[in-house]
Amino acid sequence: MTARRIGAALLLACLTGAALLAQAGVGAARLTLRIIVAGTVEEAEAVRAKLVAGEEFGALARRVSVDPSASDGGLLGRI
Repeated sequence: MTARRIGAALLLACLTGAALLAQAGVGAARLTLRIIVAGTVEEAEAVRAKLVAGEEFGALARRVSVDPSASDGGLLGRI
């Protein structure tokens, strides 16, 4: 697996999160940041589809993310 493919998978996951926030009408006040890091572009696309279908982000992150934050549901913190 190349760094470029991993980067693409991560970017897709980040863009998905941003799109879901925009759809939910979340303003700029305070946000909880969570991440799902997929190993491949294909895995990232599958994650995106599950999120769009309504699967809970934290549970999905615990199951599929390869990031160290996975055990905390992908929690990075609040900004």
